[in-house]
Amino acid sequence: MTALTPRLRGFLDSQIVGVLATDPPQGHPRQSVVYYVRDGDRLLISSVTERRKVADVERTGWASLCVVGKERPSVRDVLMARRGPDRGHRHRDRGCGAALHGQR
Repeated sequence: MTALTPRLRGFLDSQIVGVLATDPPQGHPRQSVVYYVRDGDRLLISSVTERRKVADVERTGWASLCVVGKERPSVRDVLMARRGPDRGHRHRDRGCGAALHGQR
């Protein structure tokens, strides 16, 4: 496990919820909004044993948590997938978060 940076710790501490994604047996990702708390470099998720997401994690040993802040992103490079005959190849679309939202 990689140690969290002080900046990332601060961000995680300033939020209270995230979207947890797990891998159920049916093969379609399962997502649910969860409360979490940081304990050192670990994130503890609030749930009960009977929930499907708990069974998914126990079965696969994997989960992903997406935490979104309140600030607009300041994205310089956005990676986008192309559609069409060259599907699967990726290209970079240059931009800035503010510009993507109509603000320059």
